[in-house]
Parts: sequence; structure tokens; C-alpha cells
Amino acid sequence: MRLTSLAYYSSMALQGPHQVNDILKTARKNNKIEMITGSLVYDGQYFLQVLEGARTAVTDLFLRISNDPRHLGCRLMTVVDIPERRFSDWEMGFVDLEMGKRDLIKRYSSVDNFLPEHFESRGFVELIHKISNTPGAVVGSATLAA
Repeated sequence: MRLTSLAYYSSMALQGPHQVNDILKTARKNNKIEMITGSLVYDGQYFLQVLEGARTAVTDLFLRISNDPRHLGCRLMTVVDIPERRFSDWEMGFVDLEMGKRDLIKRYSSVDNFLPEHFESRGFVELIHKISNTPGAVVGSATLAA
């Protein structure tokens, strides 16, 4: 199977922990079936996400996300073929930037604020990978408090 990595960002239409929990629950269930892995970073307003898997499955999922009314302004950052998964341990890892990790953002952005449109596309996946693998990051089975 040829593996693809797709990264995008969007903003959340309706904010609240229950919405993010719903997204995570659905993503983890569906991604396991579709053999998609990845990580979702959330700062209270924006989602940054990397999806990995078969090209067709990843592309179809991104199209569904783009049409999901909970996501506004989906912007594709990168799509590349990859030799192996970087997020293989998670159907959907999760990092809540409200719980730290903002210092890493400054290394990959042209501004100090968390504004995804200022991220460089070539560093986008690397940023999500570093944030997701930082000690203390909220990943894997963790969810937000409702």
C-alpha cells in the first residue's frame, strides 16, 4: 500500500469541549476502520491535523472534513507520499495547546501568535510531530473534559 501524508488547518465553527470530543470519538472509530493514523492539534480556535494512510482513504477523509460544518476555512498545507507513518501509534492523537506547547509554535511561524496561515507548509507536519511527541503532550486516548 502506498502511504500518503496530508496536513491541513481549519478553524472551529462552534466552540466547546463537547464538539472536540465528538470529533475525536468519531475520528478514532472511523480511522481505525480506514487504517488512517495522525494527530490533531487544537488551540481553542484552530485545528492543525496530519492524516496518514492510503492516498484514497486520506483524500476522501479530507474532503469529508472540508464539508463538515464544524470546520471553517479548511486549508490544505501539504500532501506527500511517505515511506512510513510518523503517527503510527494513534488512530488520532490529540494535543490541546491550551495545556502548553505554545513555545514550539514560534519556531515554525512568522508571527508570535497562533495563526496557522503564517506557518510554512514545509514545516507544518514537523511542527505537529514535535508538538505531539513532546513530553507531557496530551495524545492518544486522552480527551477534553466535557
